[in-house]
This record gives sequence, C-alpha cells and structure tokens, in this order.
Amino acid sequence: MTASIPLPLLLRRIEYQDEAAFSEFHGVTSPLLKAFLTRMLKDAWNCEEVMQDVYLYVWQNAAAYSPVRGTPLTWLYTLGRSRALDSWRKNKRSSANVEFDDYISGNAAFVVRGEIADVWSHDRIRESVALLPPARKQILDLAFAEGYTHSEIAAATGLPLGTIKTWIRSALGQIKGMMLPGQPGQGIKSLPFAA
Repeated sequence: MTASIPLPLLLRRIEYQDEAAFSEFHGVTSPLLKAFLTRMLKDAWNCEEVMQDVYLYVWQNAAAYSPVRGTPLTWLYTLGRSRALDSWRKNKRSSANVEFDDYISGNAAFVVRGEIADVWSHDRIRESVALLPPARKQILDLAFAEGYTHSEIAAATGLPLGTIKTWIRSALGQIKGMMLPGQPGQGIKSLPFAA
C-alpha cells in the first residue's frame, strides 16, 4: 500500500491527533515494520507487542520525528529496533532463572521467576548452598533468584566482573561436587576458595 500523502506530512498531521492520518501511516508502514521486527525477534507475540509500543509512541510523540535525522521509515525502524532490544533483554533476564540441578547437570532448563522457590526447596541443593561462604550465596542469589546478569552483579556488589564469573563458576562446581552421592558438603573445606 502506498500513502496518498507523503509520510512526513502524515506525521505532522499525527502531531495534532489526526486519526485518519495515523490510520494511513499505520496501514502503509506496519507491514514493513512487522517484517523488520519478525526478523529480529522471531516471535509473533513479542513482535505484536513491540509494534503496539512503537505505534503508541508515534501517536503520542509524532513531534519527535525530525526529517533532518532521516526518513519516517528510518525513525520507525529505530524505534522498533530499540523496543525489540528492550523486549529481548527483558525476556532474556526472566529466562535467566535456571534450576540449579538442571544447570549443574548441563540441561539448563529454564523456569519462570515464580518457580525459583521450588528450585531452592530441594533439600540437597539447600544443604549444599548453606555450606557456601556468605559472599558466594549472595552472588548465586543475585544470579539465579533475582535474574541479574554477571555485569549487573558486578555493578551491584562493586566486585570485578572476572571475580563474579569465577565465584559463580566455583560455587556451582562446589554444589555439583556436593550433589554427588555421599555426604553433602564433603570436601568443601579443602577447597582453597571456600573462605
């Protein structure tokens, strides 16, 4: 579909809440934006959600468009890309809650945030985590219960990123060792980083 009025003029009319202009703008640009976002997100639900956010922004902030900075489609793609990345980060963060036993075994089954309490309720995991130094417990809680990325944990704790990664890896290794048949916590005191 081709616009009967140039897109920059439609945006100017949208500034004044012209519903007909918005409808035409949406009709012309939505197939293009949808194709662009579908390639980025690969998920129809997220794509529709992002498109809704973009067009709501256009309706409320059409005056933010500046022809000096590019065409209306470039502006729309930029808005879409920004919101798609936000959506991807949000979904990535919520899927960062991994069950410890699956993570340790290498299955890395993802769970929703509400189910993380079930993970911590596993007796052997709780016993194993209880034997970790307090700093390691805090780091694991931020990573798995709160869904923080390694960088966010480093910023929150003031520790170097490399230290965070090492502590998480070593704590998971300790838990894995304690999860093996035998007494939980057996041998943890012999590890040099168990302080």
